[in-house]
Amino acid sequence: MSHFTLLAAALLMIGILLVVVSVVAMIGFIYMINYMNGYMGMMHGVPTSYGLVIPIIFLIVGIAIIISVILAARQPAPNQPQRETINDSILRLLPEQERRVMEYLEKSGGEAFQYQVARDLAMSKVKSWRIIKRLEEKGLVEIVKIRGRNVVKIRGSNEKEGASS
Repeated sequence: MSHFTLLAAALLMIGILLVVVSVVAMIGFIYMINYMNGYMGMMHGVPTSYGLVIPIIFLIVGIAIIISVILAARQPAPNQPQRETINDSILRLLPEQERRVMEYLEKSGGEAFQYQVARDLAMSKVKSWRIIKRLEEKGLVEIVKIRGRNVVKIRGSNEKEGASS
């Protein structure tokens, strides 16, 4: 787990704690005012709503922390390169089976073993190999041998990572 996720989890817990404490304090204060029927003893002339100032500030700060953590978690980390998705106009030009293979590779993070493509798309090994070879000829994928198995990678997805290392 990275430092950011630990920090985000801690901040989220602090925000939730602030919201819960402030809500409990407001409910307790309102209960106290109703119990005393508005009589505050020696506090004549002081509005009773002043007792809600601190809990409302805690509530606002807690909600602000929670919202900022959620918004920060939605944004990608700045040190991780974003991989571009396959252009939809290119996919529309491909035959259906080639498009299915490209979409499968996209969902698999840009690469997969050939046997996985064949298995998950319900194709024979020969048929999947022919489709992958056509995609390689078109310059869309590259085939890399790893321990005697073919790994099919979307072309360009690793070139950017290699350039940044």
